Amino acid sequence: MHTVTLPTDPASPADAGSAAHLRRTALRLISVALRSSGRAVSRCLTDVRRALRENRLDLGLRQLDRAWRCLPGDAAILAPLYGRLLLLEGRDHYAALGLLKRSLEIGPSPDDAALVALTLLRLERCEDARWQLEATLRQYCVVPGGTLFKVAGEIARHPAISAPGWVGRGPRLELLGELPALGHASVLEVAVDGGTSISQLLHRTPDPNAPCFFRFPSPSPTLHSPLAIALREVSLLGSPLCVPADFALDGRVTQLGS
Repeated sequence: MHTVTLPTDPASPADAGSAAHLRRTALRLISVALRSSGRAVSRCLTDVRRALRENRLDLGLRQLDRAWRCLPGDAAILAPLYGRLLLLEGRDHYAALGLLKRSLEIGPSPDDAALVALTLLRLERCEDARWQLEATLRQYCVVPGGTLFKVAGEIARHPAISAPGWVGRGPRLELLGELPALGHASVLEVAVDGGTSISQLLHRTPDPNAPCFFRFPSPSPTLHSPLAIALREVSLLGSPLCVPADFALDGRVTQLGS
């Protein structure tokens, strides 16, 4: 039996659907896009960034709507941003869903795939949200504190989902995840390729009502052996995990300096 002591994750309390998180990720998208976008879309992005910083979401949405209609060649830049702001506004989830799906058609993104799951949850399509989240957890690497990490926690904690938690693969292909609540100690059962079962003892922080985060190396000697992870014989969202041939690590690079 392996024992893991669980630290408090300072980035975890805010849900992915919170205004602060969506605004922060939208501003990050704008900053990245401005480094390489054309003149017309850059003017739009600059105006949207100003509107967000002034808490004028309605103005930012009008700017994006105009650009979406007039600049179809910049859909790869506009679709993920427009989808986030519509999700932030919370009035037209169907439009947000369409834009996020359009973004995924243009190129893969763990954040956009996770926000599709969150939008489905907002539309009360809970089984669809569950399916989308599990597919995303199996397809992409999970960055601690990132959008997929937060969406997974928010969906797992939703009463209609009725899941004991979620699990995914971290940046080093380790196992990481969250249990919405836990007693003073509990045991995860990890079955390797339908055979050997390993008990992972989890000790939690003092508050029994706070989410419990875990992270530990995979017990499997190979990446492609299926791992079934359960708590009290109930599977976590994302289980069974198996690294597919097209498993997607986050390849974003940030350059600092001139």
